[in-house]
Amino acid sequence: MRVMQQVISDYALERTLARRLADEGDLTIAVDDTMDEDSDAEDPMVTQVNDISNLDNIVQLSRNMVELAEARRGQKRARGSDQDA
Repeated sequence: MRVMQQVISDYALERTLARRLADEGDLTIAVDDTMDEDSDAEDPMVTQVNDISNLDNIVQLSRNMVELAEARRGQKRARGSDQDA
C-alpha cells in the first residue's frame, strides 16, 4: 500500500484521487500480495539469462575436454609411430 501512496504522491494525484473517491463513493482497492515481489527478489529474466549462460559454459567446457582428449590421443599415436620408425 505504501508503494501506491508513493506513486500518488510522486505524480501529484491527490486531488484526482479525492475527486474520484467523491464521484464513486467509497472506493476500495484490493491488494494482491502475490503480485507484489520483494525488491530483493531477483528478476526472473536475469535468472533465466544466468542459467542459459551457465549451460553454455558447461557445453563449452565439455567441447574443450573432448578436444583435449583427442589431442592427447594424437600425441600418443605420434609417439607410437616414432618408436616404430
